[in-house]
Amino acid sequence: MGPDGSGTMRSSCLVFLGCLAAVGPGADGQRAALLHIRYSGARITETFEFAMQHSATFRDLVGRLEEADAVVYVDEGACPGRVAPSCLHLLPRSTQKRLRIRIGPRQPLMVVVGQLAHELQHAVEIVGAAGVVDAVSLRRLYERIGFRTDGAGDVWETRQAQAIATAVLKEANAFGSLIDDSYFGTWMLNAERSTFDNAPAIRNGIRWQRDRGHGLVSVVTETIDANGVRARWAFVYRPDGRDYAMAADDDEPLQTFAETTIDRFTSQFVIKRDDRPAVFGRRVLERSGRAMTVESEGVDADGVPWKSVERWEKHHLAH
Repeated sequence: MGPDGSGTMRSSCLVFLGCLAAVGPGADGQRAALLHIRYSGARITETFEFAMQHSATFRDLVGRLEEADAVVYVDEGACPGRVAPSCLHLLPRSTQKRLRIRIGPRQPLMVVVGQLAHELQHAVEIVGAAGVVDAVSLRRLYERIGFRTDGAGDVWETRQAQAIATAVLKEANAFGSLIDDSYFGTWMLNAERSTFDNAPAIRNGIRWQRDRGHGLVSVVTETIDANGVRARWAFVYRPDGRDYAMAADDDEPLQTFAETTIDRFTSQFVIKRDDRPAVFGRRVLERSGRAMTVESEGVDADGVPWKSVERWEKHHLAH
């Protein structure tokens, strides 16, 4: 138990840290007409709507919470204490039971989908237990329905929360793994219609994108920047939100690429360097299949934010 005798639930576990002081929920960007789940932040909004669209299990979770005498707030933000990507707080009760979920937003979409589903299942467990009103009763609940994950400490988990996250990810991936066929082929950079804000301007670029079968996609990119510096990247991946190694020049640090499709024409990606997120981006394929926009952003070694918007156009070889 934490020094204040309180209760906090974290992704993949339950940690008793305390009933926090009530914090008013935000509603920035909320679109869904929900009464008992109130979420805020662009990333959480996008994740929530994606999961609602693609997962029946997630919709069932939301329906159960909407029928409960409780309010669940979902916000972007870091969890206190231990490093954890998501957590759940039991707030002091007023007229209804109140819970607050915090999720770190700068992660691949499908990772956040799984975390959100996991935390909402924990919320279902708590609101369904009428006797849970504070940290002591919360611990008693999880002594009965859960199991410890840190030996003799106060970190808990339930098999049901793990199963729900797995089911939601499976359903969401079944819908989100399709990429439109026009994505594959040879692409040339249109430098004049691309922008580079605090980023090295690319003068020439070519991409080869191939469907390798069995859900695998290969990408090879060659560029020349305004200073004549050449770069080449090659990797094979599945658009499932997992990290895949990128082959680059010998002097480059270890890098990985993770992509999650939102629909057949849109995806989000994260590039990590030495296992740390370095580039966050979004790819949008025009419905015509003739052009593609790749937006990327990050922070350079001096702490200066940068952003690029690259326009790539389909190259058709003459026969």
